[in-house]
Amino acid sequence: MTDYDSVRTCCSNADICKKCWVFISAAVKVLDKAIRSEFGYNQLLWVYSGRRGIHLWISDMEAMKLTDAQRKAVVGWLGVVQIGKDSSRKLNVRHGGRLPPSLQ
Repeated sequence: MTDYDSVRTCCSNADICKKCWVFISAAVKVLDKAIRSEFGYNQLLWVYSGRRGIHLWISDMEAMKLTDAQRKAVVGWLGVVQIGKDSSRKLNVRHGGRLPPSLQ
């Protein structure tokens, strides 16, 4: 949830209310659709953990066989905002390739 602190007007840090839940709900809808359509995974379990927000456990055998580098590549492809070493945020827009589903 702390990733949304800059846009939340009601709560901050680990606090969450019904208004904040809209951010979690929207993120799950976008990411769930992207994971299913772009990677073909179907065995998805979304878990809410509080301060750190949502986590996705994928139980498809193909996903469970991915290496750490491959999992990071999937997450990187789905990412929209990259945080650099200088703490600046940059949009992850690809030139010459497809945009992540969340930007489409």
